Amino acid sequence: MSIEYDQQELLNEYIARQNRKISELQSQNIMLETRLAMAEKKIIDLVGDDEEVMDAGTFGPEDEPEQDKEE
Repeated sequence: MSIEYDQQELLNEYIARQNRKISELQSQNIMLETRLAMAEKKIIDLVGDDEEVMDAGTFGPEDEPEQDKEE
């Protein structure tokens, strides 16, 4: 075997492994997208499809009364 043949074999094996990994990752991605879509549909079914934003109030510190600011 020559060095050139070994390099070609290495390159072919590398490409083959890369193709297998790409296929595996695409399958995982499709599965996760499907699960996400199903979960989103279930949430919409449970909560409803209202896009109305509900005000939960403020979460920061409240303003001090005017009397306290003068002191």
